[in-house]
This record gives sequence, C-alpha cells and structure tokens, in this order.
Amino acid sequence: MSARLGLHKDKNPESPKRTAPQSVDAVDEEDNEYPCNEDFVRESAANFEEGSSGEEDKNETGEDVVPDKQRSWHFYGIGIPLMIIILSMAAWYYIYAEKSCAFETQRGIEPKQSDSVWNALQKGIEGLINKRDPRPSVFLFLHQEEKLKTLIDDIAAEASRCFGGPGKPIHMNKDDFVQKNGDYGFAIEQFKKKTKEGNVFLIVNLNEIPPSSARALHPICDTYNPIAADAAIFLTLHTASTTDTGNSVELARQTLYELWGTQLQDNELEPLITRVTDQVLHLNSTG
Repeated sequence: MSARLGLHKDKNPESPKRTAPQSVDAVDEEDNEYPCNEDFVRESAANFEEGSSGEEDKNETGEDVVPDKQRSWHFYGIGIPLMIIILSMAAWYYIYAEKSCAFETQRGIEPKQSDSVWNALQKGIEGLINKRDPRPSVFLFLHQEEKLKTLIDDIAAEASRCFGGPGKPIHMNKDDFVQKNGDYGFAIEQFKKKTKEGNVFLIVNLNEIPPSSARALHPICDTYNPIAADAAIFLTLHTASTTDTGNSVELARQTLYELWGTQLQDNELEPLITRVTDQVLHLNSTG
C-alpha cells in the first residue's frame, strides 16, 4: 500500500498532459457541476441576435428586424443636417441674389415705348435695389398727351414694388414747392420728410412749378451729394413734341429754359437744368 502511494506521488509531477479517458459517471458528475440548461442557451442566442448586423439583422423569412427606433435615429441624423444646409442656401439666395425690375407688365401698355426707355429704367432701378449704385437715379419723362400720365404712374408704382414697397410712390406737386414767402427751402424740407415714407418719388408737371420754387430741385436732384442716396426720382415735363426726335435732352433743356429762364440767371439756371436732365426719357404718344 505504501509502495503504491509512493509510486503515485512520483508520477503526478511528471504526468503527461494528455487526459485519460473518463468514465461515463465522471462525465455525468462534471455536467452536474456545470449544468447547461436550455434556458441559458436560448437567452445567450437571443442576445447574440440583437447585437448582430448586416444580413444577420433579418429573420428566417428575410424581414428586417432592426428596431424602428434605430431607423428613426438614422433618419434624424441625416435629415436634420440636410435641412440646415437647404435653409442656409435659401437664406443666402434671398439675401445675395440679384433682384430684378424689368417692368414686364408696363412694356406691353399701349402706346408701346422704345427699348431704350425700358433699358434705362431697368438699369437705374436694379442698380439701386442691388446696392450697386451709391447715387440716386433721376429720370425726366417728356410727354405730350395726358394718357401718358397713367403710364408714368404705373412705372413709378412698379419701381416702388421693386424696392419692396406697396406700389405707392411718394407724390409731390406744385403745392409742395410753392411757399407764400417764396422760400424754396420749404420744398427741400418737404422732400426730406417724405424720404421716411419710401424710396420712389414722383414729382409731377414741372411746367407748373414757378422758377423761384424750382431752385429746390437743385439739391433734390443732386446725385453727388444727395439728400437720399437710394432714391429713385421721377420728374414729368409736358412738351409739344409727340415723338422722340433723337435729341430728347436738348428738347428738355429748351423747354425748361422757356419756363424758368425769365427769372433765373444763367449761373443758377444752368446747374439746375443739368441736375433735372440727368436722364431724359421721351415717351412716344403714337407707339
């Protein structure tokens, strides 16, 4: 018995790593020590399936088993940044995109006017509303017939809309220029007050403004030291000529000399007429 124990002690330290065959009873004892129940296996398998991806995210029928909540987060992760980009681009376009004022409706009104009239108007107004021109635009309309006053009103209203206004230009006439004491400063103050109402002015019928009051047009129509740098000023002047003679500026100057030359000296009259005739547009009555 002692010899057998000694032999056993000598062999254990040097025993090979190969495991000796175990009996069925020994295996059963190990299984009892580390039980492998079916509930544990099923739970482990379920946990594995929840953490799977790719093709394993589908059940046996091929249906997607990714939770709806996960899809929602995926949608928001893409949709929100995309929406921010779209809104930013829209805001940039609204702020920086070129604004147009082509007078499309007015071009079709009879009697139709030449392209040079519309091109000058479009260039002048678009230069202001797009902040390209730091000076006001002054237009003098020459007209012969009363029906053209309606066209002029429509042009001024459209210009007001192009500025973002309600389509109601600021009207001024002889009542805004004539003061009992003859002080033309009254008209200048009236103009300054009205600049708070909008950007587009329609000063009608220069033929009715007396020479002493017409002096106010010199600072009002000043494009180098303007009272309102972003203003569009439309003036109207009645003339006997019904068509554009090709020298509208000379026709306008001659008409104004006849109106105001009797009371104003040349040193005062010449600069005044130069300001008023900055851009002369002769409206045809015959189309």
